[in-house]
Amino acid sequence: MPLRSCRVADHRRTAMVRFARTALTAALTGGMMLAALGPGAQAAPGGSGGSAPTGGHPDPVPELVRQAQGVGVVVALTVDDGPNPGETDALLDLLAVRDIRAVFCVIGQNITAPGGAELLRRIVDDGHVLCNHTTSYADMAGWESEEIRQDLTETLEIIRDALDDPQAPVPFFRAPNGSWGQTPEVAVELGMQPLAVVNTIADCETQDEQILTENLREAIVPGELVLVHDGGGDRWGTISAVETVVTEKLADGWEFTLPVGIDTGDDGEAGAPGPGTGGGQGSHERARHQVVAGDERELRLDGLPPRTAVELLLSPAGARDEASVLGAGETDAHGAADLVVTVPEDAAPGRHEVIVMADGDQPTAVQQWVVRP
Repeated sequence: MPLRSCRVADHRRTAMVRFARTALTAALTGGMMLAALGPGAQAAPGGSGGSAPTGGHPDPVPELVRQAQGVGVVVALTVDDGPNPGETDALLDLLAVRDIRAVFCVIGQNITAPGGAELLRRIVDDGHVLCNHTTSYADMAGWESEEIRQDLTETLEIIRDALDDPQAPVPFFRAPNGSWGQTPEVAVELGMQPLAVVNTIADCETQDEQILTENLREAIVPGELVLVHDGGGDRWGTISAVETVVTEKLADGWEFTLPVGIDTGDDGEAGAPGPGTGGGQGSHERARHQVVAGDERELRLDGLPPRTAVELLLSPAGARDEASVLGAGETDAHGAADLVVTVPEDAAPGRHEVIVMADGDQPTAVQQWVVRP
């Protein structure tokens, strides 16, 4: 696939998208819509006819965020234009091995493309944060607020349909090319914090690995975001540059965090009720633990049926059909069990789930491990 400029050049496509949005807006806000709602009815704000979805950011503001959480040599990695089969897979692999979380700014049409939904689910399963990057990468600088609202709402629906989760958090928004117009205000109305387009590496212009590696070294600024692309064309030069520079930065003591304004807990999101590992009845420990092959680990399970046989499995994240047996035991009269297990010598580097199986219960993940090479 040829490289695509980070500047939108297809004005005909932008015009067609705007025409479609304008027609939809007119239909939603016209008198026929109010008539269908019944005498005396009023359309919801923005003409949606109902409550608008929310991305879930706790306190979004129109001012563009460029800061990373933490102090000292910290940086927040943001990744635009995916999901993209191949490059996104490779990026997720290298981030998992290094236990790095990033913000993935995803495009709706890439999610609905072949392989896109599966990749989106892996992004979330691996603990990364989502950002709304619109449905089609059209330039929104001249769009009216309702046109923007329709597009961002559609992208939220595409994301949540793919995840089969109507409440999946999408706390950030980034305008294609940083062409903002009225988008920051609309994003805030929809519960998403706009992310600045800063510290880019020109990977829409070249995929020369040496150039991108040097660009990325210069683009990483303490306390700020950095922006790379995993979609929009061939991005293998970007992936190689990220692997090289991230490895260097970690060795130099840098920490990769998330943008300011959201929780950075290890679990990424609250766990569902279920068996836990030492957090009390019904707790669901999802913190990530660094392990290496051959490590011996002590696990305490609780919240399980009493006097029940249990089996522990180790599964690569998102691939439970590839799970292997990690250990087995039996719960006591209080539904707890203490097990000592060994990380398999052949465990592949990357993110894994520790899954507990109890008689008559569904398999439940109780820990996340990152296996180091």
